[in-house]
Amino acid sequence: MVMEVALQKDGTLQLLENGKTQRTAVRSDVAHAKGLAEPTDPLKHTSVKDPTEPFQFRFPDLNGNPVSNTDAKFRGKVVLVNIMEAGARTATTRRPSWWSFIRSITTKGWRSWHCLLRKRIS
Repeated sequence: MVMEVALQKDGTLQLLENGKTQRTAVRSDVAHAKGLAEPTDPLKHTSVKDPTEPFQFRFPDLNGNPVSNTDAKFRGKVVLVNIMEAGARTATTRRPSWWSFIRSITTKGWRSWHCLLRKRIS
């Protein structure tokens, strides 16, 4: 996605998404004063069809070998899958508490697997 942003004299931001979709961003106090709806909860933007089904994945590891949720090394273990985009700042600098958590659970027999996307999935 390409987002072009232009600050307006009234303090709003004019946004042009992928050269097609225009949007306007306003400060939260202005939005409240205008009676605009609250933004949607970003934690609910992505979900799964059936949360009772195991998450299925298959990606290449750093050596190009396939890794999947059915691999023997994951059998009987809780697996945390962290998917991040290669173009973003590393999660190590953004979320040191996340990596501290991962280290603590790994010592208790849990497994985590991190997928670094080299191209955007659409």
